[in-house]
Amino acid sequence: MKKYFLLLILFQYTVLSQPQSVGELLFTELHNFKSGEVNRSYLLYKIPFSNLVFQKEGNIFKAGVKAGVEIFNDSSRSVYRDYTEKIISVDEFELTNDKNSYLQGIIEFSLPSGKYKIYSSFTDINSIRELKSKPHTLKTDSTNIITNPIIVHSDKILCDTLQLFNIANFSGTIPFSSELFSILIPVAEENSDGLEIKAHYEGEVIFNEIITEYFHSPFEFTICNNKVVLNNSANTKNLKYFIAKDISAKLKEGIVSIKISYKSEPEKQDSFQIPVIWINKPHALLDLEKSIQHLKLIESSELIDKLERSSRDNLEKDFYSLWKKYDPTPETEFNELMHEFYKRVDYAELNFRPLASKNGAKSDRGKIYIQFGNPDSMVRFTDEYGRMVETWMYSNPQRSLMFVDKRGNGNFTLVNSQ
Repeated sequence: MKKYFLLLILFQYTVLSQPQSVGELLFTELHNFKSGEVNRSYLLYKIPFSNLVFQKEGNIFKAGVKAGVEIFNDSSRSVYRDYTEKIISVDEFELTNDKNSYLQGIIEFSLPSGKYKIYSSFTDINSIRELKSKPHTLKTDSTNIITNPIIVHSDKILCDTLQLFNIANFSGTIPFSSELFSILIPVAEENSDGLEIKAHYEGEVIFNEIITEYFHSPFEFTICNNKVVLNNSANTKNLKYFIAKDISAKLKEGIVSIKISYKSEPEKQDSFQIPVIWINKPHALLDLEKSIQHLKLIESSELIDKLERSSRDNLEKDFYSLWKKYDPTPETEFNELMHEFYKRVDYAELNFRPLASKNGAKSDRGKIYIQFGNPDSMVRFTDEYGRMVETWMYSNPQRSLMFVDKRGNGNFTLVNSQ
């Protein structure tokens, strides 16, 4: 029966779920391209709609930020200051609270060679609330053979008639997600015939490949359909870009050390520490002990007891190993079924908790929601005794379930299932 339960979750995931991108207020990342003696720098920013205040204007909802940057040289002298405004509008109210939709923008500036500290500020236009951002350090006279990698969505997007790279724009991190991400690696030397890339996680080599796929292009960052993209430019240097295609599929959550060296000259190398972050990770997965307790919905008490007896060092490993056997994409590190399960737990905890309890996932409605997802239709009414009743209808598989709030405390009990 419990295996059937998991198959139902997987079916619901396949049909209904959308890729999800822990909830940051603001993401920023800095990139620099050479242009003769001058450096063209780009501060990219990305703010979830859920962290902005939208105001209704006619049939649309508008939000925006005032974005500012101030730059200091290594003598602590202010050398540049600029402010811009970015406005976004949406047609649907639901989008105004969406934590997976974003306002994105670019602040561009040019600096001579040197070392700089870059401070940015972002103020919500409607609420006048300031969103804090960490400062960035920029060395425009760097002699690194390999410059900072650029994290992009593996699938390009159509911008006018061009297929362009869509920047991940998550503060230079690689999202841990069902969506695939690649790394663009700019190199300055034309004679490089390939790169060896090694990714280490907690001492283990999890990625080791020779990359020979590359292209030449002078790039700049632009906005297309409210996304930051790499577009061709006449103002920057033509560089060779190697592509580590779909590298995110092999990466685990945590800090990944990536060593990049020339294939023919391995002494020419650079290393980068890149965080792999689960953006908007389900809260139910943030506490491992509670995550295990929720498994009682789908696993036997004997297996749960065995898991809880694992040593502290092995508990997390054993937990993820248990879920791996249900992974619909075992060739990647991200487990879509586990994500869907705990995303539903989050929703149930928030929406189905009785007045005197915090355990919405353990309520009858919570358990049904975790198993079947949102009903195709729901009817809410008052019965002859003045009690609130909810009837949930599902079409595939076809079933009807009735819940009654017998005590008036929000604890709806399942009384009928057909």
